Amino acid sequence: AMLHKLKTLDGVWGNRGQIRTVEFRQANLDSNEKDEIGDDGSSPRVRWGIGWSYERAVGRCSTCRFKGGLQSFEVCVSMGDLNGSDDKAKRATDEVVSRLIDFFENLRDFTLKCSHQIREYGNDVIAGSKDESEDGGPTHSKLGRCVTALEERFFNCNPSCLPVLDHEKDNNNLPFEGHFIIDAFVESSGMCDDNGNVSVQVILEMYSHTKRGNAIINKIRETLPGEIGRSNRRWRRILKRQSTV
Repeated sequence: AMLHKLKTLDGVWGNRGQIRTVEFRQANLDSNEKDEIGDDGSSPRVRWGIGWSYERAVGRCSTCRFKGGLQSFEVCVSMGDLNGSDDKAKRATDEVVSRLIDFFENLRDFTLKCSHQIREYGNDVIAGSKDESEDGGPTHSKLGRCVTALEERFFNCNPSCLPVLDHEKDNNNLPFEGHFIIDAFVESSGMCDDNGNVSVQVILEMYSHTKRGNAIINKIRETLPGEIGRSNRRWRRILKRQSTV
């Protein structure tokens, strides 16, 4: 009945950022059901609660954070004989930032627009990742260069400049950023390998509010390492042609 009620609420159903759920685990009071209690003392009796808001969803919220699949990847950038570790780090990150913007803004299936700024990241660390602190808690956030990708029609939207909702999956309470946000943070120490390549790390923080957002993120992110690292079949052909010219 509750799910049916949610589906009738215009602008709420389908927006993950506007819905919160919680489980209530009920203790077993019946002595005849002791065998149902698990080894950890938990009960199989579970109640669940759900709440929602009619307010416009917030673009970057932990509920909507993508926590599975590709979260980061490494790009090797050839910098030749450029001297100075700091200069190499900046040049390498400049190159990767440029590749990210070019990739996002020239996708065939989606029309995206990018911004490039310094943003805070690392607040919502994936449990068990290398970025987790020794005591199991999240590490402190830090500032980094970030390329943010949105659908172009949601770019620079705000209360006084609302987007045109012309897609069948749109709804009135979408965040100003739209169905999804992809934040790609770029960092490098400037260290070179024996071949003169500088390693650049790309850390992804992705947020999705709808099934449409999920589908777009999943389609985009799996192609990122090959496109940005220029290691997939398409780029191997391009680089081979360039080397013979």
